[in-house]
Amino acid sequence: AGAGWQSSTSINVSPKDWAQPLASYWLRMAVAPQTFAVQFLPMALAVVGVVAYWWRNRDRWDWPTELPGLVFVSVLAAPYGAWVFDLVVLLVPVLALAVKLAERPGAKRYLVAAAYAAITVGVVSAGAIREWFTGRSHTGFHAYIWVSPAVLAVYWWARAGKRPSLDLTAPPPSRSVAALDFRSPASTSEVPPGGCGIKSSTTDFALACRTSEVEAGLRKSGSRLRPPP
Repeated sequence: AGAGWQSSTSINVSPKDWAQPLASYWLRMAVAPQTFAVQFLPMALAVVGVVAYWWRNRDRWDWPTELPGLVFVSVLAAPYGAWVFDLVVLLVPVLALAVKLAERPGAKRYLVAAAYAAITVGVVSAGAIREWFTGRSHTGFHAYIWVSPAVLAVYWWARAGKRPSLDLTAPPPSRSVAALDFRSPASTSEVPPGGCGIKSSTTDFALACRTSEVEAGLRKSGSRLRPPP
């Protein structure tokens, strides 16, 4: 078994000598074809990147949100394998995307479905497509290196959307409080402890709260009270 792994023979091909549908394999072929360890470099970098990403987002980590991206990283940075029949794991991000798109009206979900259908046809009919263009029908497993990037590209495009523009001149809503009108006759005696009272008039609505409670809450949240105009 050890000899079969280390080198190929007339009756056995070492896994190191298989042409694989991986970026790590083609990196090895370009840098050091005889050094199998080169194929593990993308995985090592991916592990470091994922750990750093998790550490940065550990307080708000959400597995349903993060898992699809982790599946793509694991497939694209794999040091060995990721054959076309292993890519069933890509159903994790594809199904997650399907759930998201099912909640959104519009034609985009149909375009995404058509794109994934085209990828499936490309995988199933790869031999026929190659024979059509080259006259040879045989297609090695290494030729399917395009499948994972194609699935990722469609996923990325489908998740992209128009983000609302940010008004940098306006104070962040979580860091500021609207001016409170304490000029109303509604005083602290009219406000129950621990709560706020709404006093209406013909001209405005005056919000009266216990000043000490408001200031304590603002100090706790790190916000500042803006004086009334």
